[in-house]
Amino acid sequence: MLGGDDIRRAVINARARLKKQLAEIELLDYLDEHLFDEPGEPDKQHRGGALITLKVALWAAAQAKDFRDGITKAVGIGGDTDTYGAVAGGLLGARFGIDGIPYEWTKKMSGQGYEVMISLASRLWHMSQPV
Repeated sequence: MLGGDDIRRAVINARARLKKQLAEIELLDYLDEHLFDEPGEPDKQHRGGALITLKVALWAAAQAKDFRDGITKAVGIGGDTDTYGAVAGGLLGARFGIDGIPYEWTKKMSGQGYEVMISLASRLWHMSQPV
């Protein structure tokens, strides 16, 4: 996504690169089966599980019209909302960039943690650009 691919293309590319590892942990079937369909509210047994988190975050990031919409979609599913929001936030950041985060959210962040986050995000973005 940082290289300009939309989220669906990014998943296809990641799947191709990681085919052997994904087959070993039986993740290919999950990635092939309705990955971008709207997830229902997970039952208590599966809340916070890595696979449902991946499904919720990818669905929210793919459907979002902007950063706020994506976070709202992810946490609106219910379940482990802080985990879903965090993972979706990373994907949404790659999709919409740091400037896509609503100003009223970023203005509440301050201090060294915020500066470190901005620096890391900027370095990651620059690493993704063609040389």
